[in-house]
Amino acid sequence: MPSTPVDWSSIATPKVQWPQTSEDEVPEPYLETGIEGVTLTPHRSDNADIRTMIIMSNTPSLARWSFRRMYPYEKTDALVWLLHQIPPAVRATTQLQAGLPLSPKHCPFNVMRKDGQFIGDCDLFHAEGEWRLGYTVHPDYHNKGICTAAVKQLIAWGRDNIGFKQLTAHAEEANGPSQAVLKKLGFRKEDVESQEWPEYHGGGHRDVGIWRLDL
Repeated sequence: MPSTPVDWSSIATPKVQWPQTSEDEVPEPYLETGIEGVTLTPHRSDNADIRTMIIMSNTPSLARWSFRRMYPYEKTDALVWLLHQIPPAVRATTQLQAGLPLSPKHCPFNVMRKDGQFIGDCDLFHAEGEWRLGYTVHPDYHNKGICTAAVKQLIAWGRDNIGFKQLTAHAEEANGPSQAVLKKLGFRKEDVESQEWPEYHGGGHRDVGIWRLDL
């Protein structure tokens, strides 16, 4: 039986949590997801996260859907990604901690964690004049409701802190699980486009659904 899509008018703004730390430590903020032990945090540059990023990005069942992610995925690819992700996240979390508005608009809560361990990523990003959503979860955590719960909180936080009124997501027509997440979150499919696929993912063209959510 199909699940009822999220009623966004009833979803409150997630509160940013700040763990207690010693005076010489910088606290890592996080969002709770409603699932025990699962949180959303900024990226880290530690070896454990980098190792998991490489493993996930080279897992065939995940890599086949990752249009923009290099394959094979090397440590240098992870380091370049973090170089682009961490500085704006640090700036955003500093602004949040000081109670300042985000400038420029940026969402730092891009990593799903289970008991502190990297299990997936989700991203709100601005491209071609619109805000977009992307997400990936380690296969060990599929079919547990984690992705839907985490992305729901991410969107609610972005809606109220970044201020977008519409969100776009792209999902390959053959990617049923990703489309199922979007349907649960209330996205509607507006179009299907044939997109050229990069050679490192096999080349050719694939049909991609264009999904949108009005908030």
